[in-house]
Amino acid sequence: MKYKFFLMILLTGLMLVSQRISANTDTLILENEAGQIVKFESFLGKKPVYLKFWATWCKPCMEQMPHFQHAYEQYGDKIQFVAINIDLNDDAHSVAKVKERFSLSMPLFTDLTAQVAKHYEFMGTPFHVLIDSDEKVIFQGHEADKALDNTLRLLSHNGKVEKARLLGEKQSEATPLVIPNKGKKVVLFTATWCDWYLADTRPAMAKQCVLAQQHVNKLAEQGD
Repeated sequence: MKYKFFLMILLTGLMLVSQRISANTDTLILENEAGQIVKFESFLGKKPVYLKFWATWCKPCMEQMPHFQHAYEQYGDKIQFVAINIDLNDDAHSVAKVKERFSLSMPLFTDLTAQVAKHYEFMGTPFHVLIDSDEKVIFQGHEADKALDNTLRLLSHNGKVEKARLLGEKQSEATPLVIPNKGKKVVLFTATWCDWYLADTRPAMAKQCVLAQQHVNKLAEQGD
């Protein structure tokens, strides 16, 4: 499917290692639905934690929401669920519509500083992170699959999992951006999937992606 191809592009270079949550978690904050600031450390050490990073314009995120709600209904008393909107091209109204659409009942938060995402080296939605009762990251993934379900089931028993399942894609070497010294310069930040991936969820933005690409092509044809 197209979105899986998109994820392969976006997630290339993701490398995460099992780690105990470091002391600097006390600097990580989220914003709840009431606009209140919540320290991330308040979720740790009491019971396992399930972090789900998502966005309203993310197609696979929407496809996974019924699974997420079902998992919460099944394990919400034994595992702390934390739904984190990444706060990128999103707003409170769009989040509220998703909550209503899927009858979400777990706590919803916004990563308004992007520091929680940075702490877990997040690079694309949807992204699942499971933390055991010892505050150790023991699972990372993007699919709502059997591996995720099995880990949730194991965590619900005693809060721990013997063997971690972590992502391990190594980042390829970046290509340097060389900008000539002479002539006028135009830099367009875009993506090859911008038009079709956002066509349904952000049609106006998808249209602007196409127009921007067409405009840059015309400028390039004009030469120097």
